Amino acid sequence: MKFKQRSIKISMVSAILAGTIGLSSASFATTFTVSTSVDEACTISATDMDFGVYETTDANPTQETSTITLTCTSGTNGTVKISQGGTGISDSNESTPMREMANGADTLRYSLSTTASGTEWGNTTETGKSFTGSESITVFGEIAAGLAVVAGNYSDTVTVSIAY
Repeated sequence: MKFKQRSIKISMVSAILAGTIGLSSASFATTFTVSTSVDEACTISATDMDFGVYETTDANPTQETSTITLTCTSGTNGTVKISQGGTGISDSNESTPMREMANGADTLRYSLSTTASGTEWGNTTETGKSFTGSESITVFGEIAAGLAVVAGNYSDTVTVSIAY
C-alpha cells in the first residue's frame, strides 16, 4: 500500500509541476506605429530643339518643338518656367523674354511658347505653364520668316525650371 501511495504522490507532484510549468508560460503582445511623410518632389528633363536649316527666303516661319518631361509626386502642382537664354536685348525681361541665338556677334531672334505661334513663354509664375503631377509638355519654337541674318551656325541655351 505504501508503494501505491508513493506512486500516487509522485504522479500528483508531476501533474502539479507539469501544470505549473504550463501556467507559467504566458504570452505578451504590444503594438508599434509605422509612419512616413511624403514630400512633393519632381525631376525634369527636356529634349533639344533643332530648327534645322533656316531659309531666309522662305515665306513661312520655321517651327520646331521640344518636350519637357516632368515626373512629380502625385498631386504636385506648380509652374514650368523657361529662362531668357543668353539674350543681349535690353528690352528683354523675365516676363516677356526676347530670345535670340548667337553666331559670334550675329544674332537670330526666336520665340518659345506653350502653343504654336502663341504668347512667349516666360520665366515667372504668371508667364510660365501650370502643371499637375507628372506630364510631358510640348514647347513650341518659332523663327519668323524672312529675317536678314548672316549665314552660320546659331545657338542659345535656355534653362527650364519648375516652381512647386
